[in-house]
Amino acid sequence: MIDRHVHLLACPDCRGELRLLPSVEGDPGLVCDACGLAFPVESDIPILLPRSARSARLELPLMEALAPAAQSEEDRRAIAATIELLKARASETSWEWEDEAFWGETYRRQMERFEAGQVPPLPRWPVRLWQREFLVAPLSPETWGPDKVFLDVGCGAGHNFRLLLAPHVHESALYIAADVSLDGLKLNRLRNPHEH
Repeated sequence: MIDRHVHLLACPDCRGELRLLPSVEGDPGLVCDACGLAFPVESDIPILLPRSARSARLELPLMEALAPAAQSEEDRRAIAATIELLKARASETSWEWEDEAFWGETYRRQMERFEAGQVPPLPRWPVRLWQREFLVAPLSPETWGPDKVFLDVGCGAGHNFRLLLAPHVHESALYIAADVSLDGLKLNRLRNPHEH
């Protein structure tokens, strides 16, 4: 699916175009030719972090898995430069990764229960989302029409979209979810019935 939507993505540092980096097996990667860096993709979820927040723990194994697939010298240089950057940042942390560690563990536990068929009850705060219908009621019908794009920044497990917006969104609309937690994005995909 990433191959169909790569044109919507941009480098988080220079806002340059990204191109697909094929893999031998598994998920592809992305390359910004302007920056000369590569970005991994896991479970069809692009990991687009700026230099200041790149995570060796998350990205290094994925980038090392992409290295054998590099077909051009350009791709080999981008992967090597990215691996070097990630290794240099291996001991660095930031608030994003402290936050990601907390939410990652929370979402990982929820995902394990969900995959085991034990659908956990929603926490109390998202249950109140449908009481916020007044936020979407005044929007025009064109808002929800076919082929619209909805961007959910800080989506977590996708409660806002799933419980508040999805009942209104046309089935052909594209839902783009962004979050610091890869596990939150995976859980969002598992729990969210929207096709796109």
